Amino acid sequence: MAFDYLVAEKAFQGKVKSALTTYEKENPSEGYPGGAVPREHFSKLIAQYVVNWIKELPSHHSASKFWSRFGDEILRFRYGEVFQRLDTSGEQF
Repeated sequence: MAFDYLVAEKAFQGKVKSALTTYEKENPSEGYPGGAVPREHFSKLIAQYVVNWIKELPSHHSASKFWSRFGDEILRFRYGEVFQRLDTSGEQF
């Protein structure tokens, strides 16, 4: 539910797209940071990190440098009732 909510959020999609464009301009030799994930699904990869409250990725992850650069900004989308319910469910589990 939180994942679906996030990937449908236009502001989130815009932020991820903008961050990806900036990243690729700043790091042309690094290439696309999504690894095997197709470019059109990159925002879904990033949404997983937000939903799971990932603050840091190990260096062997293809998106590690991207996430180090933009993760804090993107994690700001993890707010609202849907995430409160997610966190409550996790605590109860």
